Amino acid sequence: EEDALVQLNHGWTYDEDARIQLVEATPFTVHTNKVTTFSLKLQVPKAQQIYSVKLAGIHQPFELWVNGQLIKAGSRQAQEKLTHFYVDRSSVDLKLVITPINDRIAFLQTPIFGQTDTMQGFFIKNLIIMLLTLISLTFLIVYSITLYFSKEHKILHLQIGIYFLLVSGSLLLSNEGIVAVFLNFSDSLVKLKTIAGILAAVPLYFIV
Repeated sequence: EEDALVQLNHGWTYDEDARIQLVEATPFTVHTNKVTTFSLKLQVPKAQQIYSVKLAGIHQPFELWVNGQLIKAGSRQAQEKLTHFYVDRSSVDLKLVITPINDRIAFLQTPIFGQTDTMQGFFIKNLIIMLLTLISLTFLIVYSITLYFSKEHKILHLQIGIYFLLVSGSLLLSNEGIVAVFLNFSDSLVKLKTIAGILAAVPLYFIV
C-alpha cells in the first residue's frame, strides 16, 4: 500500500544445486560456500517514485540489484543507513548477491522496504526513541553511582550503575544505535557490541 512499510520476511528465493529454494521467513541462515543470489519481486502502488530499503543485519559482502541495475556493491558490512533508488514501473525486482563467510550466509534482521519519505520518517522516529532511551539510561547510571559514593557504599547501587552502563553501550553500538547513523559498521564495532551485551549479564547476575 502507499505510504506503508513492508518487512521483507517472506518470498525470497535462491538457487541451490540447480533447485529453487524458498526462504520461509527471516531472519534465516544458509550454510553454503558459494556466492548466492536471493531474489524477491514486489508490486508497488506507484511508479515514477523513489523507494528505499534497509538491509540491516547482513554481515557478508553483498551486491544489491534493483530491476537489473546495480545499486550497491562491495560492502563488507551491511549499511545501516537507507539505500534509495528510483522505480519507473509498478514492480520491483530485488536481488541480493551475497558472498559467504565461514561457509555461511545469514540475514540477522528482516529487510524493510517502502517509499523514501515514509522510510526516512520511520528512521528518524526510531532514532529519537533510541536517543530518549539512552538519555534515560544515562540518568539511571549517574543516579546509581552517585548513591553508591554518597551513602553507605552499597555494592548493589554500583552493580546497577555498571549494568545500565553496559546496556547503554550495547544499544549505542546496535543496528539502530547512534553510531550506525554516522559510521559504517566494522568487525570491531560488532565485537564491542557483543562484548558489552555479554558483560551486562555479569552485574545482572549479582543483582538478581
